[in-house]
Amino acid sequence: MSLTLPKTCKISKGTTLKELANFFRLTEEQLKRYHNTHCPLDDLIGYDIPEHVRMIYVPPDDIESREKIFNPKGGNSVNYKSKNTLYNKGSFNKRYGIIQKTFINGEEKLKLHYEIEIKKNNNKVEIKRKSVYLNHQRPDLIVEQMADKIGNMMYPLELELNDDGTIKETSNQQAILDRWLRLKLELEDYYRGKEAELIFQNVGKNIRSRSKFLHKIKDSLFYGMYFFPLYETFTEDKKYIFQMYLPLEENSGKVPFEVTLSLNEEISKTNKFLIQAEGKSIAPRLYSIHIPKNENNNQPTTEGYFDFTYKFNSKDNSIFAIYGEMGLKSQKLDKKITFECYEQLK
Repeated sequence: MSLTLPKTCKISKGTTLKELANFFRLTEEQLKRYHNTHCPLDDLIGYDIPEHVRMIYVPPDDIESREKIFNPKGGNSVNYKSKNTLYNKGSFNKRYGIIQKTFINGEEKLKLHYEIEIKKNNNKVEIKRKSVYLNHQRPDLIVEQMADKIGNMMYPLELELNDDGTIKETSNQQAILDRWLRLKLELEDYYRGKEAELIFQNVGKNIRSRSKFLHKIKDSLFYGMYFFPLYETFTEDKKYIFQMYLPLEENSGKVPFEVTLSLNEEISKTNKFLIQAEGKSIAPRLYSIHIPKNENNNQPTTEGYFDFTYKFNSKDNSIFAIYGEMGLKSQKLDKKITFECYEQLK
């Protein structure tokens, strides 16, 4: 069994510790500590590099190796892939509890809660979902039961992610289509009529089309919230501004929003850090939203808002929690959706 020797770098006379640390993207203390761990006793670095030293020991370039060397316990600082860009290449296996509520004019109309398991390996994820509860109980209406069975058929779902954390494509669409064809034969024995036939047709079309299938996934609130562009490059003041569409109204188009992400680098005592996500609708009138016209036969102006907190594990930059609300407000409508996602202990 061979041992991997530390990497070395030849330097010229007069090279300073600061210059060398900047070149290798290290702090002076990190470079000094690593070199002094591996160098001969006579070549130890003190305040600066001794004049006779012509060989410096330097750590590996990759982030994971450096994290293990300089921060073996982890979680003491925000982990960046590059300047102002959060590291997002780790692997984990986590379970989350999800609670989603819909309110209309202050009255709770719907509550969903379920669990999601996510297994991530770099940019590939496998997702499993457990039973969905509507208003604290399993679906009881025939249409709800059918929709529940179709929803369960989607899992396990495999996705490939972009570097910014958003969804790039599905990886096991053919497997899902095969499951659907088997399930369809079973459903046809129990659910008959024009409504069931229409549902079967729409499901088949969506699963067979790569683009429609991907859009359906992205339109789901959980996928839209969890796979947010959290790993984009922030500005020097730790901001990132982008535009997106939120599915705040079913079957009536999505609402355009401008969202600002604000990164807070402060690490809590429980090794967490935060990103605040705040936004507002950027359409003065949302004609696609079905809101009654006022007495002057004009559709009232509708404003949308978005206010969420993302809490991260500083050890691996994985999401620990998401919580907040989004909504639409006009003279006659106040629709609010709250969303909570918390990592569960295994």
